[in-house]
Amino acid sequence: MTETEHERNRRDRQRVLFDDVAAADPLLPDARGALGYGFATSREGDYFGPLVNLVSRLTKTAPPRTLIATQQAADVLPANKWNLQELEPQPIKGLEAPARVFAVTSAS
Repeated sequence: MTETEHERNRRDRQRVLFDDVAAADPLLPDARGALGYGFATSREGDYFGPLVNLVSRLTKTAPPRTLIATQQAADVLPANKWNLQELEPQPIKGLEAPARVFAVTSAS
């Protein structure tokens, strides 16, 4: 399904509104997040497993106002909608080798 011009304009207005609100309130922390792709165990509304632990730890390493993705998530993101920039590999507790991560931004 392709994004319509109306949907793109609405998303752009939402992004501008979010940026304005975040800039206007010094008490709001800059958001950051991480995206993973794989299996997790669901139980009573919560999720568990190595992927959940990895994403949680990666979120803490993300620069403010950044979404980062694991290699597996980056591999499945549609290139026509998302730009990926490889960042420095991140050492993560529980992993033998540093994790390859990518900054994710909208392609539009």
